[in-house]
Amino acid sequence: MKTHRYGRPIACVLGIAMFVVVSGQMAGGATATALEATAARGLGTSYVVAAQRQPLTTNAKSPMAHDTETEALVAHSGRLFAATGQWEYRGPSAFGQVLIKKSKTSPWSVFEQTQSLRVQAFDSFAIPSDQGLGPGHSLLVTQAIVAGKSRVQWLLDGANSFSLRNSYVLPAGADVRAFGAHDSGGVWSVFAGVRPTGVLQGVWSPSRRTLVFSPIPELTVAPPGSPGAVTQKVTGFANCAGAEYSTINTTLYRRNDGALPSGIPRWNPHLPCAAGRAA
Repeated sequence: MKTHRYGRPIACVLGIAMFVVVSGQMAGGATATALEATAARGLGTSYVVAAQRQPLTTNAKSPMAHDTETEALVAHSGRLFAATGQWEYRGPSAFGQVLIKKSKTSPWSVFEQTQSLRVQAFDSFAIPSDQGLGPGHSLLVTQAIVAGKSRVQWLLDGANSFSLRNSYVLPAGADVRAFGAHDSGGVWSVFAGVRPTGVLQGVWSPSRRTLVFSPIPELTVAPPGSPGAVTQKVTGFANCAGAEYSTINTTLYRRNDGALPSGIPRWNPHLPCAAGRAA
């Protein structure tokens, strides 16, 4: 057992717990005593849940076979993706990976091997039907060090691999903690919360069928080491009542869409959503 950097104990386990609800008995053969105890607490046996450990790799030589953390799970186009990372590993193979599970019965396999310590931002977004593809399409987005550079990379629908063509190179040392997506007046964009840059916008091009990122951040953050700034991580995005929000540590920002009058910033510090309406 190791201790987390904040004092909480962690167990270094190589696997993801997949939960299965069974009716009448627990998967793996629970004892009658356990089921009776569950019923005595007022819970029907149909709600008894057993964890099934599914290994992330069956390759003992895989670089993920030591102190592996699962950073994120994302469902995309009928497949399940996992982002992994290494924690406190100083060896030459401290690489995060993108893993894939193609069906509920298939094993985990490596989808992409990265050069990142961890793959920590991962999301899938539905593409609006007016963006040149019609209905039913989605984009898988992540960030990792690939081919020696930090890149935002994206994958359309059921494609079998990421490609350098569908990626955007970030400054050396930059990483992404969160992604968001927003449709403003028919312009659909994916936002990347880049540390230490700020919020970058990638506009979807219906003709090119890919994202086009601008290197100029829509929302900048304080440089590292600024007085009073502990750390400037863009930690989340959310859409509420048609407005896009982002958080940088404890500050919430709302995006101002469309053409802006002089002096009006694209992102303003704002109140959170309340009662189903944008504040």
